[in-house]
Amino acid sequence: MQSHSAFKANIFLQDWLAAAVLILALGLTVRGLGQTFQELYSFRGDIYGSDGGEPQGSLIQGKDGNFYGTTYYGGAYSDPTNGNYGYGTVFKMTPQGAVTILASFDGTNGGGPSGALVEGSDGNFYGTTIGGPDADTYGTLFMVTPQGKLSMLNVFNGYNGASPMGDLVEGTDGYIYGTTETDTGCGSGTIFRVPLGSDPGQMQTFFSFCTNADSAGLNPSGGLIQASDRNFYGVTGLGYGTLFRVTPQGSLTTLPSFNGVTNTQPRFPCGRLVQASDGCLYGVAEDGFIFKVTPAGALTAFPFSYYAGTDTLNGGLVQANDGNFYGTTAYGGDGDSGTVFRMTPDGVITALFTNLRGGWNPYAGLVQGIDGNLYGTCGLGGSEGSGTIFRIVMPGPTLASVQTGNQLTFSWRTNYVGFALQSSSDPTSGNWTTCTNPPAIIGGQFVVTNPISGIAGYFRLKK
Repeated sequence: MQSHSAFKANIFLQDWLAAAVLILALGLTVRGLGQTFQELYSFRGDIYGSDGGEPQGSLIQGKDGNFYGTTYYGGAYSDPTNGNYGYGTVFKMTPQGAVTILASFDGTNGGGPSGALVEGSDGNFYGTTIGGPDADTYGTLFMVTPQGKLSMLNVFNGYNGASPMGDLVEGTDGYIYGTTETDTGCGSGTIFRVPLGSDPGQMQTFFSFCTNADSAGLNPSGGLIQASDRNFYGVTGLGYGTLFRVTPQGSLTTLPSFNGVTNTQPRFPCGRLVQASDGCLYGVAEDGFIFKVTPAGALTAFPFSYYAGTDTLNGGLVQANDGNFYGTTAYGGDGDSGTVFRMTPDGVITALFTNLRGGWNPYAGLVQGIDGNLYGTCGLGGSEGSGTIFRIVMPGPTLASVQTGNQLTFSWRTNYVGFALQSSSDPTSGNWTTCTNPPAIIGGQFVVTNPISGIAGYFRLKK
């Protein structure tokens, strides 16, 4: 180790699952390696049909660590030679990209799932389809067990809603909540709920947008989230759109209404909202804006434009553990096939990937896995032309160091969990020692302070 006056902290970087960061002077902070795009799976729906095609909803990661999703068509009941491309599937994918079809729709139990699944606290998966079992129905609510047993729980007949296209959420009361874009009454849409594992007939219309439609908004899209205040939030897309709040008792309040008066304001919000670490709600609007809404309803707009048209922001956002927001556009980029972008909390937007390696049109948003990487789907393209599943390998946490006297303090964000601070006098030897000082949590950072010694000169985070 060098003397105190000439001391340098060398912070060593390997791949993000192992460690992070290389610094050659105290107080410097260096970002991890850049993101890497990987195609994990290509669907064969328009050729063979059995594994599905055109995934439209976001993936979710189950409690078992696997990812779950749906395809809009394909499955065991497709026969492409006769022009029947099937009614869709529910699938499971391991983190390594091995796909198993859990269930196939046959038309009599619905068809065309498009929103994201939700894993209930009972261990089963719930979702919706656009198609119903006959011409007089307008979608279904279904349940799939982890073993692949598919049950049609409820049918949308128009009076209780139609076209349930948004994502579902399980409330703290044990009900599954969702939205329908329209109905056969006034055509404004509904919010519905149903108990976990319910038998047919137990669906309830929780709120009808026919009530005060002018102020409540029309045609909810993207589904709901339940925020930390236990209220439900969502958006409506017609009439420039609104962002609304619904209490657990069913009372609805509109926060901002998107007036669309100038080109500086968003219109037509769509997709699922996300509540960020700052407590605010973030979402996207079709006409090319990302927006932020405070709990009091104050609206901030961030204009988005990359390559082709700006009306393709429809998948919602995810806030990753680096604090930034990530999302997709269905078009734009190379060949107008879609992009993946990042937005910092202060609204700086960067296109990360404008070429999705053969996949086209990522209709849905992204999800961050427990491994820290982002996962998503393309609705079309891939080696077989029917869509892909992809992974974006994310860099690891940023490790910062500050020297005060003969003490060296390291810090990294608390939302990077499972990392240990290690030291070595010679990183090429492969010998690393885990620091015994437990990290404190200060201001959203893990903080470890070590005395400067004459032995260790290199530090890293190891997972």
